Amino acid sequence: MIFERTNLITCVGVEHDLSMLPHFLRHYLDLGIKPERMFVILNANSEDSPSLTDAKNILKEHGISSPTEWIAPYTSGDMWAQRRDIQSNYCDLNDWVISADVDELHTYPIPLEAFLEWCEEQTIDCVQGVMIDRLASEGQLSSVNSSPALAEQFPVRAEVALSIAGKGAWHDRTGTVKLMVMKAHVLPGIGGHRPWKGQKANHIYAAPLEYFTSVERPEFRFAVPTQVEHFHWTKTLPDRLRIRLSTPGVSEAGAEYGQKQIDHIDANNGINLNQVALFTPIKEKWQDSVARMRKEGRRVLLRTRITALWARIMGRIRKFL
Repeated sequence: MIFERTNLITCVGVEHDLSMLPHFLRHYLDLGIKPERMFVILNANSEDSPSLTDAKNILKEHGISSPTEWIAPYTSGDMWAQRRDIQSNYCDLNDWVISADVDELHTYPIPLEAFLEWCEEQTIDCVQGVMIDRLASEGQLSSVNSSPALAEQFPVRAEVALSIAGKGAWHDRTGTVKLMVMKAHVLPGIGGHRPWKGQKANHIYAAPLEYFTSVERPEFRFAVPTQVEHFHWTKTLPDRLRIRLSTPGVSEAGAEYGQKQIDHIDANNGINLNQVALFTPIKEKWQDSVARMRKEGRRVLLRTRITALWARIMGRIRKFL
């Protein structure tokens, strides 16, 4: 069975993300991932943190043992290095690896096992998706409760990141796409948006999603068959962001985008629904969507390669001028 070689790797900040953890685990267990194939990093500032014990108990209740404890201030670079180490050390190269933060619930166009079988038939080894932001009904930053399901607690589907932050010196549309599932030989880069340092991969959409300028348009994003439901906009967000921004080693992109989030939240007491793109369902068969996007992706990839080649040629010419 394909689930015998399908792994999940995640990291949980126990001081802030613990209420999300049971929802996260149930989602991926329901998708078919086996508990023994779940690799969970628990991040805490102190090994004496009561939340660390609570997190271990939650994992144990769901059949997950021996999490990795990471006792240190959080930085994205360190966290993704640990995730790559786990992937390299515990997964066979032909394994599938689902990469998901604790506030990210993946949705696939068909049951996951059938989808991965289809990917193998198509020799696809890297699947990216777009982030679909989930908000409380009025855009307020609400607490995460144990019930009902997260989709009911945060029923509004929208595109928030580009709407409120646009593009900056250090962040752009790349931050709104995520690696969802890939063969273990494809390691994730910092942020989990794309493969590590330009590793070669056979992408589901022919080109990396961040190469598509059209991914900036909400109507394009909402039609992408592989999506990441993003439960980021919760009551703990402002504190999480301020801690991250004050931690030495924060990335330039994290600092720039994080401050833009804080500025919007402070100005609007949450997310202003009039300033974001609300989800509109697109009626198209998923196979047709993939075929359409692969056709566009091949054009995008060709343009990207021509642009890179032209830049190299001009660089050599300038050396001789």
